[in-house]
Amino acid sequence: MGSLSIQKRKKKGHLYYYALKVARVEGKPRIVWQRYLGTAERVLGTYEQLDNLELSLKTYDFGGVAAMLSVAEELGFKDIVTHATGDPEAWKHNLLMVSGRFTSSMSKNKTVEWFRETFLPMQWHGFKPYEQEMLRKMDLLNDEVIDGIGLELSRALLEKGLTPKLLIMDSTNFFTYIEEGEELPQKGRSKEKRNDKNIINLALAVTQENIPFYHRVYGGSKHDAMAFPELLDGIVKRLKDMDIGTDGLALVFDRGNNSKGNIDKA
Repeated sequence: MGSLSIQKRKKKGHLYYYALKVARVEGKPRIVWQRYLGTAERVLGTYEQLDNLELSLKTYDFGGVAAMLSVAEELGFKDIVTHATGDPEAWKHNLLMVSGRFTSSMSKNKTVEWFRETFLPMQWHGFKPYEQEMLRKMDLLNDEVIDGIGLELSRALLEKGLTPKLLIMDSTNFFTYIEEGEELPQKGRSKEKRNDKNIINLALAVTQENIPFYHRVYGGSKHDAMAFPELLDGIVKRLKDMDIGTDGLALVFDRGNNSKGNIDKA
Protein backbone atom coordinates (compact mmCIF):
# COMPACT_ATOMS: atom_id res chain seq x y z
CA MET A 1 0.00 0.00 0.00
CA GLY A 2 2.97 2.31 0.46
CA SER A 3 3.98 4.67 3.24
CA LEU A 4 2.57 8.17 3.75
CA SER A 5 4.93 11.01 4.59
CA ILE A 6 5.31 14.80 4.52
CA GLN A 7 8.03 16.25 2.33
CA LYS A 8 9.29 19.81 2.10
CA ARG A 9 10.62 21.26 -1.12
CA LYS A 10 12.46 24.53 -1.65
CA LYS A 11 11.51 26.65 -4.64
CA LYS A 12 12.93 30.12 -5.28
CA GLY A 13 14.00 30.42 -1.67
CA HIS A 14 10.61 29.38 -0.21
CA LEU A 15 9.65 26.11 1.50
CA TYR A 16 6.54 24.23 0.37
CA TYR A 17 5.08 21.06 1.86
CA TYR A 18 3.62 18.00 0.15
CA ALA A 19 1.90 14.87 1.39
CA LEU A 20 3.04 11.88 -0.62
CA LYS A 21 2.85 8.12 -0.70
CA VAL A 22 5.81 6.01 -1.76
CA ALA A 23 5.52 2.39 -2.86
CA ARG A 24 7.74 -0.10 -4.65
CA VAL A 25 7.03 -0.35 -8.36
CA GLU A 26 8.93 -3.11 -10.17
CA GLY A 27 11.20 -3.34 -7.16
CA LYS A 28 12.03 0.37 -6.99
CA PRO A 29 10.55 3.06 -4.68
CA ARG A 30 8.26 5.41 -6.58
CA ILE A 31 5.94 8.27 -5.62
CA VAL A 32 2.50 6.86 -6.40
CA TRP A 33 0.41 9.72 -4.95
CA GLN A 34 1.04 13.28 -3.79
CA ARG A 35 -0.92 16.33 -2.72
CA TYR A 36 0.27 19.91 -2.37
CA LEU A 37 -0.26 21.29 1.16
CA GLY A 38 1.27 24.75 0.81
CA THR A 39 3.61 26.80 2.97
CA ALA A 40 4.04 26.25 6.70
CA GLU A 41 1.81 29.27 7.33
CA ARG A 42 -0.94 27.80 5.14
CA VAL A 43 -0.74 24.39 6.86
CA LEU A 44 -0.95 26.08 10.28
CA GLY A 45 -3.85 28.30 9.18
CA THR A 46 -5.79 25.29 7.88
CA TYR A 47 -5.22 23.43 11.14
CA GLU A 48 -6.41 26.40 13.22
CA GLN A 49 -9.55 26.75 11.08
CA LEU A 50 -10.40 23.09 11.60
CA ASP A 51 -9.66 23.36 15.31
CA ASN A 52 -12.18 26.19 15.66
CA LEU A 53 -14.95 24.63 13.59
CA GLU A 54 -18.21 23.86 15.38
CA LEU A 55 -18.97 20.42 14.02
CA SER A 56 -22.28 18.61 14.41
CA LEU A 57 -22.07 14.84 14.16
CA LYS A 58 -24.93 12.42 13.51
CA THR A 59 -24.90 8.65 13.57
CA TYR A 60 -26.98 6.38 11.34
CA ASP A 61 -28.13 2.80 11.71
CA PHE A 62 -25.82 0.91 9.36
CA GLY A 63 -24.66 -2.62 10.23
CA GLY A 64 -27.91 -4.59 10.14
CA VAL A 65 -29.28 -2.64 7.19
CA ALA A 66 -26.07 -3.09 5.21
CA ALA A 67 -26.21 -6.83 5.91
CA MET A 68 -29.78 -7.01 4.58
CA LEU A 69 -28.84 -5.02 1.46
CA SER A 70 -25.92 -7.37 0.83
CA VAL A 71 -28.08 -10.49 1.19
CA ALA A 72 -30.82 -8.97 -1.00
CA GLU A 73 -28.31 -8.18 -3.75
CA GLU A 74 -26.74 -11.63 -3.55
CA LEU A 75 -30.12 -13.39 -3.86
CA GLY A 76 -31.50 -11.09 -6.57
CA PHE A 77 -34.30 -9.81 -4.32
CA LYS A 78 -34.97 -6.75 -6.48
CA ASP A 79 -35.60 -8.70 -9.69
CA ILE A 80 -37.59 -11.42 -7.91
CA VAL A 81 -40.01 -9.01 -6.21
CA THR A 82 -40.32 -6.78 -9.28
CA HIS A 83 -41.19 -9.75 -11.49
CA ALA A 84 -43.66 -11.16 -8.95
CA THR A 85 -45.49 -7.88 -8.24
CA GLY A 86 -45.09 -6.04 -11.55
CA ASP A 87 -44.11 -2.94 -9.55
CA PRO A 88 -40.51 -1.66 -9.93
CA GLU A 89 -40.61 0.12 -6.55
CA ALA A 90 -42.22 -2.63 -4.46
CA TRP A 91 -38.90 -4.29 -3.65
CA LYS A 92 -37.66 -1.22 -1.76
CA HIS A 93 -40.78 -1.00 0.40
CA ASN A 94 -40.68 -4.71 1.17
CA LEU A 95 -36.95 -4.77 1.85
CA LEU A 96 -37.45 -1.79 4.16
CA MET A 97 -40.13 -3.70 6.07
CA VAL A 98 -37.93 -6.80 6.29
CA SER A 99 -34.92 -4.75 7.45
CA GLY A 100 -37.01 -2.97 10.07
CA ARG A 101 -38.36 -6.25 11.45
CA PHE A 102 -34.84 -7.70 11.32
CA THR A 103 -33.65 -4.83 13.52
CA SER A 104 -36.57 -4.88 15.98
CA SER A 105 -40.32 -5.40 16.12
CA MET A 106 -41.87 -2.23 14.72
CA SER A 107 -45.06 -1.06 13.04
CA LYS A 108 -45.26 0.23 9.47
CA ASN A 109 -45.43 3.81 10.75
CA LYS A 110 -42.42 3.21 13.01
CA THR A 111 -40.57 1.68 10.06
CA VAL A 112 -41.03 4.89 8.07
CA GLU A 113 -39.61 6.90 10.99
CA TRP A 114 -36.75 4.42 11.43
CA PHE A 115 -35.89 4.71 7.72
CA ARG A 116 -34.81 8.32 8.29
CA GLU A 117 -32.40 7.20 11.02
CA THR A 118 -30.58 4.79 8.71
CA PHE A 119 -28.14 5.41 5.86
CA LEU A 120 -30.79 4.28 3.33
CA PRO A 121 -31.85 7.83 2.33
CA MET A 122 -28.27 8.33 1.15
CA GLN A 123 -28.34 4.97 -0.64
CA TRP A 124 -31.80 5.25 -2.22
CA HIS A 125 -31.81 8.84 -3.50
CA GLY A 126 -35.29 10.26 -3.93
CA PHE A 127 -37.02 7.37 -2.14
CA LYS A 128 -39.41 8.77 0.49
CA PRO A 129 -41.70 6.12 1.97
CA TYR A 130 -44.83 6.90 3.94
CA GLU A 131 -47.27 4.62 5.73
CA GLN A 132 -50.09 4.64 3.16
CA GLU A 133 -47.66 3.84 0.37
CA MET A 134 -46.22 0.99 2.44
CA LEU A 135 -49.74 -0.42 2.84
CA ARG A 136 -50.42 -0.09 -0.88
CA LYS A 137 -47.23 -1.94 -1.78
CA MET A 138 -48.00 -4.68 0.75
CA ASP A 139 -51.45 -5.13 -0.81
CA LEU A 140 -49.59 -6.47 -3.85
CA LEU A 141 -48.46 -9.44 -1.76
CA ASN A 142 -51.30 -11.93 -1.99
CA ASP A 143 -50.70 -15.61 -1.16
CA GLU A 144 -49.74 -16.49 -4.72
CA VAL A 145 -47.21 -13.67 -4.98
CA ILE A 146 -45.69 -14.47 -1.58
CA ASP A 147 -45.34 -18.15 -2.50
CA GLY A 148 -43.71 -17.19 -5.79
CA ILE A 149 -41.20 -14.90 -4.09
CA GLY A 150 -40.43 -17.55 -1.47
CA LEU A 151 -39.87 -20.18 -4.15
CA GLU A 152 -37.49 -18.01 -6.17
CA LEU A 153 -35.50 -17.01 -3.07
CA SER A 154 -35.25 -20.70 -2.12
CA ARG A 155 -34.00 -21.50 -5.63
CA ALA A 156 -31.37 -18.77 -5.32
CA LEU A 157 -30.19 -20.33 -2.06
CA LEU A 158 -30.17 -23.77 -3.67
CA GLU A 159 -27.90 -22.47 -6.44
CA LYS A 160 -25.46 -21.41 -3.73
CA GLY A 161 -25.25 -24.97 -2.42
CA LEU A 162 -27.72 -24.68 0.46
CA THR A 163 -29.60 -27.95 -0.12
CA PRO A 164 -31.67 -28.91 2.93
CA LYS A 165 -30.87 -32.25 4.57
CA LEU A 166 -32.89 -31.45 7.67
CA LEU A 167 -36.09 -29.44 8.03
CA ILE A 168 -37.27 -28.30 11.45
CA MET A 169 -40.90 -27.23 11.58
CA ASP A 170 -42.67 -25.45 14.41
CA SER A 171 -45.64 -23.16 14.88
CA THR A 172 -46.26 -20.07 16.95
CA ASN A 173 -48.89 -17.36 17.12
CA PHE A 174 -49.15 -13.66 17.81
CA PHE A 175 -52.02 -11.55 19.02
CA THR A 176 -53.54 -8.71 17.02
CA TYR A 177 -55.88 -5.80 17.65
CA ILE A 178 -58.08 -6.87 14.72
CA GLU A 179 -61.53 -7.59 16.09
CA GLU A 180 -63.61 -8.46 13.04
CA GLY A 181 -63.81 -8.49 9.26
CA GLU A 182 -60.75 -10.67 8.66
CA GLU A 183 -60.41 -14.42 8.12
CA LEU A 184 -57.10 -15.15 9.86
CA PRO A 185 -57.43 -13.35 13.24
CA GLN A 186 -59.47 -15.65 15.47
CA LYS A 187 -59.75 -16.55 19.13
CA GLY A 188 -57.35 -19.28 20.17
CA ARG A 189 -54.72 -20.23 22.72
CA SER A 190 -52.36 -17.26 22.75
CA LYS A 191 -48.73 -18.08 23.47
CA GLU A 192 -48.37 -14.50 24.68
CA LYS A 193 -51.20 -15.10 27.20
CA ARG A 194 -53.42 -12.58 25.41
CA ASN A 195 -56.49 -14.78 25.20
CA ASP A 196 -58.66 -11.65 25.06
CA LYS A 197 -57.30 -10.88 21.59
CA ASN A 198 -57.65 -12.54 18.21
CA ILE A 199 -54.50 -14.40 17.20
CA ILE A 200 -52.86 -15.52 13.95
CA ASN A 201 -50.91 -18.77 13.68
CA LEU A 202 -47.59 -18.97 11.85
CA ALA A 203 -45.81 -22.19 10.89
CA LEU A 204 -42.17 -22.07 9.81
CA ALA A 205 -39.83 -24.75 8.49
CA VAL A 206 -36.11 -23.95 8.56
CA THR A 207 -33.02 -25.78 7.33
CA GLN A 208 -30.14 -27.03 9.46
CA GLU A 209 -28.51 -23.62 8.90
CA ASN A 210 -31.60 -21.96 10.41
CA ILE A 211 -32.57 -20.54 7.00
CA PRO A 212 -36.34 -20.30 6.39
CA PHE A 213 -37.48 -22.81 3.76
CA TYR A 214 -41.27 -22.66 3.97
CA HIS A 215 -43.89 -20.79 5.96
CA ARG A 216 -47.64 -20.59 6.22
CA VAL A 217 -50.07 -18.46 8.21
CA TYR A 218 -53.43 -19.88 9.23
CA GLY A 219 -56.41 -19.07 11.40
CA GLY A 220 -55.83 -18.54 15.09
CA SER A 221 -58.50 -21.05 16.14
CA LYS A 222 -56.89 -23.95 14.27
CA HIS A 223 -54.89 -26.39 16.41
CA ASP A 224 -51.36 -27.24 15.23
CA ALA A 225 -52.21 -30.92 14.78
CA MET A 226 -55.19 -30.03 12.59
CA ALA A 227 -53.05 -27.74 10.41
CA PHE A 228 -50.22 -30.29 10.07
CA PRO A 229 -51.49 -32.15 6.95
CA GLU A 230 -51.83 -28.91 4.98
CA LEU A 231 -48.42 -27.70 6.15
CA LEU A 232 -46.80 -30.98 5.18
CA ASP A 233 -48.40 -30.80 1.73
CA GLY A 234 -46.96 -27.30 1.35
CA ILE A 235 -43.46 -28.44 2.29
CA VAL A 236 -43.63 -31.40 -0.13
CA LYS A 237 -44.82 -29.11 -2.94
CA ARG A 238 -41.93 -26.73 -2.28
CA LEU A 239 -39.49 -29.66 -2.43
CA LYS A 240 -40.99 -30.87 -5.72
CA ASP A 241 -40.97 -27.38 -7.23
CA MET A 242 -37.26 -27.18 -6.43
CA ASP A 243 -36.51 -30.74 -7.63
CA ILE A 244 -35.21 -31.74 -4.21
CA GLY A 245 -35.49 -35.45 -3.44
CA THR A 246 -36.57 -36.69 -0.02
CA ASP A 247 -33.99 -39.48 0.25
CA GLY A 248 -31.93 -38.77 3.35
CA LEU A 249 -34.07 -35.74 4.23
CA ALA A 250 -35.34 -35.61 7.82
CA LEU A 251 -38.33 -33.60 9.06
CA VAL A 252 -38.41 -32.64 12.74
CA PHE A 253 -41.63 -31.48 14.41
CA ASP A 254 -42.82 -31.33 18.01
CA ARG A 255 -45.23 -33.69 19.72
CA GLY A 256 -48.06 -31.18 19.49
CA ASN A 257 -48.59 -32.53 15.97
CA ASN A 258 -48.72 -36.16 17.08
CA SER A 259 -51.60 -38.27 15.80
CA LYS A 260 -51.72 -41.55 13.92
CA GLY A 261 -53.00 -39.81 10.81
CA ASN A 262 -50.24 -37.19 10.87
CA ILE A 263 -47.49 -39.75 11.45
CA ASP A 264 -48.81 -41.94 8.64
CA LYS A 265 -48.97 -38.92 6.31
CA ALA A 266 -45.41 -37.91 7.18
